[in-house]
Amino acid sequence: MERDYGQTAKVLMQDPEFVKKYVVDLAHGLKAAVMMLNPARIVIGGGIAKAGDALFVPLRAELRRQVTGWSRARLDVVPAGLGDDSVLYGCLALIRPSS
Repeated sequence: MERDYGQTAKVLMQDPEFVKKYVVDLAHGLKAAVMMLNPARIVIGGGIAKAGDALFVPLRAELRRQVTGWSRARLDVVPAGLGDDSVLYGCLALIRPSS
């Protein structure tokens, strides 16, 4: 986000006007994934996930607004439980041999 918007996610997520616009754009992208893949859960990680309810409450509301009711899509959007290390743990899971 710092590269795209010139400030860190921590700073940007404290600006209600930025959050309002960002949530609409993010929901558009997530809507495409929901409508094509119907995932059981969408997990958002990285610095943006640290925004907590400042991001996730309006994002869930906007996504519900954008996704039509007839789709019966699941709209479970949560922050990554492993924080900034979620990508590392995912990579580790991919390279470990199966038992």
